[in-house]
Amino acid sequence: MRTVLLSTAGMTPAVITETLWSLRRRDGTMPAGLVVVTTTEGKARLVGTGRFAQTAQFPKFLGRGGALEAFLRDYASGVTAVPVHDEKAPLDAFLFADAPSSEFPVKLVLIERVPRPASGPEYLSDIRDDASNAAALSAIVGAVETLTDHPELRVHASLAGGRKTMSSSLEDALMLFGRPDDELSHVLVPEAAESERAFFFPPPGSKMAIDLGLRPYLRLRPLVTEDPLVWRRSAEVRNAEGPQYDFNRIFRIGSLMVSRPALILTDRTRMVSLTTERPGDATTSRMGTLQETVVLSHQRYAFFRLLAERRLAADDQNDAVVTADDFCDDTTAVRRRLVEIYEGLDTGEARRENLRADLEDPDPKERRAFFNRLRSNLRDELREEWRSALMLSAFGPQKGRAEVWLPDRFSAIRFE
Repeated sequence: MRTVLLSTAGMTPAVITETLWSLRRRDGTMPAGLVVVTTTEGKARLVGTGRFAQTAQFPKFLGRGGALEAFLRDYASGVTAVPVHDEKAPLDAFLFADAPSSEFPVKLVLIERVPRPASGPEYLSDIRDDASNAAALSAIVGAVETLTDHPELRVHASLAGGRKTMSSSLEDALMLFGRPDDELSHVLVPEAAESERAFFFPPPGSKMAIDLGLRPYLRLRPLVTEDPLVWRRSAEVRNAEGPQYDFNRIFRIGSLMVSRPALILTDRTRMVSLTTERPGDATTSRMGTLQETVVLSHQRYAFFRLLAERRLAADDQNDAVVTADDFCDDTTAVRRRLVEIYEGLDTGEARRENLRADLEDPDPKERRAFFNRLRSNLRDELREEWRSALMLSAFGPQKGRAEVWLPDRFSAIRFE
C-alpha cells in the first residue's frame, strides 16, 4: 500500500518537507506523492511567483532549485522526476497509485468559490470569512474523499499548514472519510528552526529532531459512505457544478444525535421532528435550536405514530416491536389502534374505508403484504426526506420488523 501526504498550505510550506522528513524517519520509506490544498496566494508562495519571487525572505519550494527538490535529492535518491500536475484539473488518485517509483507526483488543489459562478471556477486568494471557509471545507473534503476511495492508497494528512480553519476542516474531513489506516498529524520543530525562513528540513547527518505528533480522530466513514443522498459522490457532477456536499446538514444531524434530542409527532400537520431540548425546559413542546423535520403521508404518519406510541409505553425495546404477525392475528389491537390514529387525521371517509379494507382483509397473506408495503413505504419516505442512514437506523422501521428505537441518550417522545 502506498502513502500519500495530504497537506493544507499557506505561507509556510516548510511544514510539508518537515512532515516528509518525519515520515521517512519513522517508516524508513517515502510517501508516494503529495497533495496540497491551498489558495492562489499559497500557490504563488509554493512556486515562487509574484510577490514571492525567489528571495532570501521567500525561498522557493516547488520546481527546479526548490526546497522539495533538494529534500528528495537528499532523502529519496531513486526519485528523478517531480511532476507538478495541473491544479485546475480534477484530483485523480491514480496519479499516485500508478506513478512509477522514480517519480514523486505533486498535485495542487486550489480552493474555489462555492457555489461555482456561471462564468466558471473562481479561485480564492485567502481564507478569511464564512464563505471562504465553506469553500475550503469543500475542497479539503473533496480531496480526502477522492484519495480514501482508492483501496491501494493510505492517506497521511498534516494539520500543520494553512489557516487554523483549514486545519480544522482537514480534521473534519478525516472524521467523515478516514479509514483505519489513514493518519492525521502535526509537526513541531525546534524553536531556533521555527524562526528561520530558509529552514525546510534537517540536512543529512544533522542531530536535529522534528517531532511528529499523531492526532486520534473519530472515524464516521461507515455512516457517511452509506448515505449517498447526502454525499453526492459523482466526480462528473462535482466537476461540472462545483462541490455539492451538504456539510451543514450532516453536521447538524450529527449534533442532534449526540445532544439528547426529542422525537415530536404533530398530528395536525403529520410532521415528525427530531429536535434538541431547551436546557431546563424538558416538558415544553417548543422546538430547540437544532431540528430535522419530515411531513409524512397520512398512512405512513399513522403507522409511525403507532410505532412511537408502542416504544413510549414499553419498558424494553423488544416489547415495542410491531411485526407482520400483529397484522395477521385476528385478535390483535395493533390494527384497531392504527385505524383510530388514521381516523383522527382528517383523512376523509374514502381514505378511511380503503385503510379498513386493507386491514380487515380476510386473507392473512394479504394483510401481511399490506404490512410489508406500509413498512417499506415508510422507510423509503424517511430515506428520501431525512436523507440520513444515521437517522433511519435510529427511528426507521428495520428489515423484517417495524419499530422505533429510542436509546437512552434520547430524551423523549412527545405527541402534539
